[in-house]
Amino acid sequence: MNIKSVCGLPIVVLLTSGCTINNPPPQPPSSAAPPPAAIAPAPAPAPAAAAPAPVAAAPAQPAYQETPPPAEAPQTIKFNVADGHPKGLKSGAFEAFWVWHDTNGKRWHLRSTTHSVMHRFHGGIVPDSGQITTVKATRLEFGDRVKSSSKGIAFDFHTDGGEDGFDFETNGQCVRFYLHIDGKTNPALINVGKDDVHPPTSNFKLCP
Repeated sequence: MNIKSVCGLPIVVLLTSGCTINNPPPQPPSSAAPPPAAIAPAPAPAPAAAAPAPVAAAPAQPAYQETPPPAEAPQTIKFNVADGHPKGLKSGAFEAFWVWHDTNGKRWHLRSTTHSVMHRFHGGIVPDSGQITTVKATRLEFGDRVKSSSKGIAFDFHTDGGEDGFDFETNGQCVRFYLHIDGKTNPALINVGKDDVHPPTSNFKLCP
């Protein structure tokens, strides 16, 4: 091996192989910037939460309308038919009136029921003798829906999937009822006493 210098650069000559290998000149360091690193895309914003649906308000009852008593005379049925709590009465039963008394006819009860649809219950109660002495509605807001006077009781309210009504006391003997549902009369939807007896008409009177 023989080392020579050409243009100031060392050249190594391999004499044994008969080949000459020139060392390339050193390359200057690259000034190119490295490729930029990949940037992960920003995460998509989470969808906004849906606003809760507004709660529907309970439908307001229409204005009170008093139902006049029928012109025809009521049908009379036995007083003791109304003895005892009706066996079919329960909250959510299908639309119907329920009437009964206790304490020997001094305290009376009227209830209305509906299953799932709102219905209007209206009519009146008139003692043939004596007066209504006490009236108590089952719901406080029925104070303007059940009205008592010297002539008796007039009522107009709506029931929606539950049970409504009122209790009253009288010092008379016979008590007349005229009962309507949605402006119509149907004695098959009136249940009296523990045996759920239907009166002959929706305009009836209970006497001893």
